[in-house]
Amino acid sequence: MSEYMLNADEDICALTKNGYRLIQKKKGFRFSIDAVLLAHFPALKAELEVLDLGCGNGVLPLLLKAREPSLKISGVEIQEASAQLARRNMVLNQAEVEIYNLDLRALPKDWGSSFDLIITNPPFFPLGTGKINPLDECAAARHELYCTLEELLQSAKRLLKPHGRLAMIYKPERLSQLCSLCQAYQLTPKFLQFIHPYSNANANLFLLEAIKGGRNALEVLPPLVVYQKPGVYTPEILAIYGGIADE
Repeated sequence: MSEYMLNADEDICALTKNGYRLIQKKKGFRFSIDAVLLAHFPALKAELEVLDLGCGNGVLPLLLKAREPSLKISGVEIQEASAQLARRNMVLNQAEVEIYNLDLRALPKDWGSSFDLIITNPPFFPLGTGKINPLDECAAARHELYCTLEELLQSAKRLLKPHGRLAMIYKPERLSQLCSLCQAYQLTPKFLQFIHPYSNANANLFLLEAIKGGRNALEVLPPLVVYQKPGVYTPEILAIYGGIADE
């Protein structure tokens, strides 16, 4: 089958205004605003070595490439079917991104201290909490089936260069645990931004950037509000979506 053909259980959507498209499963994991917000959170500059831990269908590498085409991006994905889909998405978009079907807990030793930036949209829920989705790729995206939060941070510490950065999106109810683990693995929180669905609603997500071996000087950024009212994005979200394809 050609890399450009769709299987019966797939569809394709416009992803960015520079022409990137994304093949997704009709019933399975589909990218959401989480990926868009995360991809626009860290500062980027030319030629950075970037690693996406748990890259799924490859949406984050494409969104990052749309922001800075010179990035040298690799993606790691433990599920073979998702890794294959991510590779197809890179071929479809002629994006120079290497996708590896590997376990992030056991990456090659020579990858140590190799990356300027690690980006990750990890599963939010530990095992034993909530109902696990019957679809494997959705279950892995939501629950810690293949790695725990601690294992993720342990890998990030090993893989980042000194003063390299980790950028992630997560749930507020696990912020305390995340900060404690960051301290244990010498990943110092540098920027924190809470995301609220509405201005009068509690935060339901946050973005965090941590620096390997950084100094303790956390900066809490202004909150990011997603909707003015149901179905209507705030100007801040519309500005972030400026590089995203029109819906």
